[in-house]
Amino acid sequence: MTFDESYTGLTSVFNCTITGDTYGSDPHEVTSEIELANQSSFWLNVTPLEGMITYDSDYELSLNYNTTEMAEGVYYANLIISDASTSITIPVELTVDFSSSILEENIENSFIYPVPFSNELYLEYTSDKNSMIEVRLYDLTSKLISIPISKREVIPGTQTILLNIDKNLPSGMYMLRIEDNNNYSFKKVIKQ
Repeated sequence: MTFDESYTGLTSVFNCTITGDTYGSDPHEVTSEIELANQSSFWLNVTPLEGMITYDSDYELSLNYNTTEMAEGVYYANLIISDASTSITIPVELTVDFSSSILEENIENSFIYPVPFSNELYLEYTSDKNSMIEVRLYDLTSKLISIPISKREVIPGTQTILLNIDKNLPSGMYMLRIEDNNNYSFKKVIKQ
């Protein structure tokens, strides 16, 4: 059973009746409910979903977390690995905490002002050689909001660059990711 891409429910419950028998026994009926999680909207996805694990070997699973639009709190799920006869349950816990500290590095060659800002935000950038910079704006859930500068070449010296930030951006705290020749750091900015 699969979910249509437009379906936004987290789970669906289906009533089912299974009728059958084993060879040589009386027919019987089992009625139950099946609850399926809509994996496209669930906060935890696992890849691959199926495969063969040989005895006494290693097998790598990727756990992908999607915290988009999740409220603060602690979330639980069970990762179940099973075959026809056995199953292993691995508990998974996710804590969403917007107040946790965010790594902010002071970059010696850059300065952001004004903080807080209302409509205009500037990057003062100093370089001793030609380089490529990129600036990305994220909200506190790590969601990419915009890319004010995309792969811009800067020449040696100090330059002041106007960052184009959407005027309709809601007030709040954001993080600027400044990348310079594959090195990057974050600066906290506040929109009034």
